[in-house]
Amino acid sequence: MRTQLRLLVVGLALAGVGLAGCSSTTPATSGAIQDDVVEQGTVGSPAPVPSCADGGACEIGDIGPGNGIVFYVASTPFFSAAPCGSSCTYLEAQTSDSGYVPYCVGPGANTSIPNSMGTPIGAGYQNTMSITATSECSSGAGFTASAPNGGLQDWYLPSLMEGMALYENQGAVGGLDGQYWTSSQSTANQAHYVGNTSNAKLTDPKSMDYNVRAIRAF
Repeated sequence: MRTQLRLLVVGLALAGVGLAGCSSTTPATSGAIQDDVVEQGTVGSPAPVPSCADGGACEIGDIGPGNGIVFYVASTPFFSAAPCGSSCTYLEAQTSDSGYVPYCVGPGANTSIPNSMGTPIGAGYQNTMSITATSECSSGAGFTASAPNGGLQDWYLPSLMEGMALYENQGAVGGLDGQYWTSSQSTANQAHYVGNTSNAKLTDPKSMDYNVRAIRAF
């Protein structure tokens, strides 16, 4: 009889240990294993990476903030008179031509326009503002390129080097055909343009009609 009682007590003790080991909860949990796994999995999730159009990093061929196509990415920021100032890093181009017009309509077709001879990357905005501010031109390439587009008002006619970069990456931008004015004046009656057969420093009279493809820096 005593042996049977001992066995009964031992059995009850072992059963209690087994029940304690099968507990599915731990302190500070919701009480459900599957709920705790889901909650732990969401802790520290990385924030979404913004696109180029939304202020993230850009690559050639990306859609930019102006809904154009990025065609130039600087290794270090460049300066421009455009709103991006000394932190400009990218250039984007509109996806279609803005017009087929002379460089300048008016006396400026045969006289020098001040502050419009810049050729480097970043110079196009200042050139364009100079062209549109002078009374010597009533219309022309600078006016056409700087027309507001996509809710933005900082589009401009590319400088010579910006125009060359545009042609170098025309595969990403698409739609380029023929000769395009740059904003870089060469002499009193000539300005630089870029063509689909060469990236040389081509010049022609400012009275000639050429294509316009607007760009912007950001």
